[in-house]
Parts: sequence; structure tokens; C-alpha cells
Amino acid sequence: MVNIGEKIPIRYVKDEAEIVANKDTLYPAWLSTITMKRPSRQQLLSKLDCEGPTSVGPTDLKRTRRLIIRDNIRESNFESKSSDL
Repeated sequence: MVNIGEKIPIRYVKDEAEIVANKDTLYPAWLSTITMKRPSRQQLLSKLDCEGPTSVGPTDLKRTRRLIIRDNIRESNFESKSSDL
């Protein structure tokens, strides 16, 4: 963790001034969401089962669908590899 006003030990360009941490209000709002942990597939599915589709937003519905499709692809890849043996 870096405190406000501290130099950040990162240099993108050689011989440039060091980067200094600023107040959170000087950065865009989306930047703080990068480190937020997103719910897992199981958490999303259990929330959908218990509370219904209106309990999650469109972004979470899209994420749930993507996670299900990804897991189905992994399963089919695993099954095809194990049948090749």
C-alpha cells in the first residue's frame, strides 16, 4: 500500500520523474473497481435460485452466462482429451 504523496516505485520511461500517489478523488471512479472481487459462478447461481433473476443486474447475468459456457467448454475439452487416451 502506498500513502498519498509517496513515490511509487514504477518507471515506465527511463529518466522520467517518479510517479507520486494522489488523493483517490483525483482518479476516475472505475479505477477503484479493478481490485474488487467479483462473485463466483456458484455464488451467482445460488443468488439466482434463492432470490430470482431480478436480484442480480444485467452485468451479473451476463457474467453468469459466460461462466457457465466457459465451464461447459472446459468439460467438453476434458472429455474429448480423456477419450483420446
